[in-house]
Amino acid sequence: MSRSDQSRHLPGLDLLRANAIVWVMAYHLASHGPLATLALSLYLTHKAVFHLVDTYAGRASGASNLLALVSYAAAALLVATLLYLAVERPGLRLRAALASRAVC
Repeated sequence: MSRSDQSRHLPGLDLLRANAIVWVMAYHLASHGPLATLALSLYLTHKAVFHLVDTYAGRASGASNLLALVSYAAAALLVATLLYLAVERPGLRLRAALASRAVC
Protein backbone atom coordinates (compact mmCIF):
# COMPACT_ATOMS: atom_id res chain seq x y z
CA MET A 1 0.00 0.00 0.00
CA SER A 2 1.49 3.36 -1.00
CA ARG A 3 1.83 6.31 1.35
CA SER A 4 -1.02 8.20 -0.37
CA ASP A 5 -3.29 5.15 0.00
CA GLN A 6 -2.46 4.99 3.71
CA SER A 7 -3.36 8.68 4.10
CA ARG A 8 -6.75 8.10 2.51
CA HIS A 9 -7.52 5.23 4.87
CA LEU A 10 -6.20 7.05 7.95
CA PRO A 11 -7.22 10.73 7.62
CA GLY A 12 -5.25 11.90 10.66
CA LEU A 13 -2.00 10.33 9.45
CA ASP A 14 -0.76 13.45 7.63
CA LEU A 15 -1.47 15.56 10.69
CA LEU A 16 0.34 13.04 12.88
CA ARG A 17 3.36 13.09 10.57
CA ALA A 18 3.44 16.90 10.53
CA ASN A 19 3.15 17.00 14.31
CA ALA A 20 6.01 14.51 14.74
CA ILE A 21 8.28 16.36 12.31
CA VAL A 22 7.69 19.72 13.99
CA TRP A 23 8.44 18.28 17.41
CA VAL A 24 11.61 16.55 16.22
CA MET A 25 12.77 19.87 14.77
CA ALA A 26 11.81 21.66 17.99
CA TYR A 27 13.71 19.10 20.08
CA HIS A 28 16.89 19.69 18.11
CA LEU A 29 16.54 23.48 18.20
CA ALA A 30 15.07 23.88 21.70
CA SER A 31 18.19 25.28 23.27
CA HIS A 32 18.57 27.93 20.59
CA GLY A 33 17.03 31.24 21.61
CA PRO A 34 13.57 32.13 20.33
CA LEU A 35 12.29 28.59 19.95
CA ALA A 36 13.24 27.83 23.55
CA THR A 37 11.39 30.99 24.62
CA LEU A 38 8.26 29.87 22.76
CA ALA A 39 8.44 26.23 23.88
CA LEU A 40 5.65 26.37 26.47
CA SER A 41 3.33 28.42 24.27
CA LEU A 42 4.05 26.14 21.32
CA TYR A 43 3.34 23.07 23.44
CA LEU A 44 0.03 24.51 24.62
CA THR A 45 -1.24 25.57 21.20
CA HIS A 46 0.21 23.30 18.51
CA LYS A 47 -2.53 20.65 18.38
CA ALA A 48 -5.37 23.16 18.19
CA VAL A 49 -3.52 25.17 15.53
CA PHE A 50 -2.77 22.06 13.45
CA HIS A 51 -6.43 21.05 13.67
CA LEU A 52 -7.64 24.52 12.60
CA VAL A 53 -5.17 24.75 9.72
CA ASP A 54 -6.07 21.25 8.57
CA THR A 55 -9.80 21.93 8.83
CA TYR A 56 -9.89 25.32 7.15
CA ALA A 57 -6.90 25.37 4.82
CA GLY A 58 -5.32 21.93 4.57
CA ARG A 59 -7.88 19.90 2.74
CA ALA A 60 -9.42 22.83 0.87
CA SER A 61 -6.19 23.84 -0.83
CA GLY A 62 -5.17 20.31 -1.84
CA ALA A 63 -1.64 21.32 -0.87
CA SER A 64 1.36 19.05 -1.05
CA ASN A 65 2.64 17.49 2.16
CA LEU A 66 5.59 19.89 2.28
CA LEU A 67 3.38 22.94 1.85
CA ALA A 68 1.01 21.62 4.52
CA LEU A 69 3.92 21.06 6.92
CA VAL A 70 5.25 24.56 6.34
CA SER A 71 1.81 26.09 6.86
CA TYR A 72 1.26 24.04 10.05
CA ALA A 73 4.64 25.07 11.45
CA ALA A 74 4.24 28.74 10.52
CA ALA A 75 0.75 28.94 12.02
CA ALA A 76 1.86 27.15 15.21
CA LEU A 77 4.83 29.50 15.63
CA LEU A 78 2.65 32.54 14.98
CA VAL A 79 0.03 31.55 17.54
CA ALA A 80 2.71 30.56 20.07
CA THR A 81 4.37 33.96 19.62
CA LEU A 82 1.07 35.76 20.14
CA LEU A 83 0.33 33.72 23.28
CA TYR A 84 3.82 34.39 24.63
CA LEU A 85 3.57 38.14 24.02
CA ALA A 86 0.01 38.50 25.29
CA VAL A 87 0.02 36.14 28.28
CA GLU A 88 3.32 34.55 29.23
CA ARG A 89 5.66 37.56 29.13
CA PRO A 90 3.30 39.86 31.08
CA GLY A 91 2.86 37.05 33.62
CA LEU A 92 6.62 36.71 34.02
CA ARG A 93 6.93 40.47 34.51
CA LEU A 94 4.17 40.42 37.13
CA ARG A 95 5.88 37.55 38.93
CA ALA A 96 9.17 39.46 38.98
CA ALA A 97 7.46 42.62 40.28
CA LEU A 98 5.67 40.69 43.04
CA ALA A 99 8.86 38.85 43.99
CA SER A 100 10.80 42.11 44.28
CA ARG A 101 8.11 43.59 46.57
CA ALA A 102 8.17 40.52 48.79
CA VAL A 103 11.95 40.72 49.22
CA CYS A 104 11.94 44.40 50.30
